[in-house]
Amino acid sequence: DLAGSNSLSDNTVWSINEARDSTLWVGTNTALNILDRRTGRWTNFKQEAGSQHAFRGRQVHAICEDKFRSNTFWLGTLDSGLIRFDRGKNRFVRHPLPSGPDHLYAIHQDREGILWLGTNSSGGLLAFDPARKKFTSYGVQVQEAPAKKGWVLTIAAPRDSSNHSLWLGTWAGGLHVFDRINHTLKNFHSEASELHALAEHS
Repeated sequence: DLAGSNSLSDNTVWSINEARDSTLWVGTNTALNILDRRTGRWTNFKQEAGSQHAFRGRQVHAICEDKFRSNTFWLGTLDSGLIRFDRGKNRFVRHPLPSGPDHLYAIHQDREGILWLGTNSSGGLLAFDPARKKFTSYGVQVQEAPAKKGWVLTIAAPRDSSNHSLWLGTWAGGLHVFDRINHTLKNFHSEASELHALAEHS
């Protein structure tokens, strides 16, 4: 549903992304919002019942423009998991996560086109191959519950193309470094010795 008012849908903002065409994409509690900064015009996509390809998300936590597919954006939402948005057709396609609940907090696309997803299920870290439409789970194991320590809330990657690591920020579980080739995981937390190790690693 494209809202008629020319404004942000609501004042709780979860995610912001600047697209290659300089439009600003903003995820809020209730909608996906797009600002054309040349005209000052807002477009809001809110939940719409009955239409197969309408927006179904709630709390848009992550927005990622596909590096290899034009007019394609990936959205991470609360309850609706991963959503692909075709900007040319204004069409949304939902890709449910392999095990619920479908809460998706972070999206990072690597140089091979794989989407790395931060969630609160499936061990916290998922990889999604858009070409094959296939999910792979990589568990972020954190000892000493609570279970929220395995939630992956943010994902970043080094600029160095020879470095195959992903940096994972978790809920109360510290910082993890995930090797995409060997599938190994290293953890840093707030103890002084670990922080020193982090400084040496960077």
